[in-house]
Amino acid sequence: MTGKEKEAEKYGKKAKNGIILIKTRNRKKAPDAAFIKLITKYNTHLFVIDGKISSEQEVKRLNPNNVKAIDILKGSAAIAIYGSRGKNGAILFTLKKL
Repeated sequence: MTGKEKEAEKYGKKAKNGIILIKTRNRKKAPDAAFIKLITKYNTHLFVIDGKISSEQEVKRLNPNNVKAIDILKGSAAIAIYGSRGKNGAILFTLKKL
């Protein structure tokens, strides 16, 4: 079983298409350990950060403490906004204004 499968198994049927796991830092053990982990079934989602289409690597570099909201667009909702690029859904990250 792969790491992705093990992680998704924790959440059962709810995770059949993937999960977004956000871990914030544990100040005592690892003060700089905040990260966002994406576990998706097909790795074909469109990622958008503050309205800008972004890569999975850019999402993984986000500091979870700066994320205000995460929204998921599926099917026709994603296609209506992003055209064919959104055919597999879009994951929208809204960051806090610093």
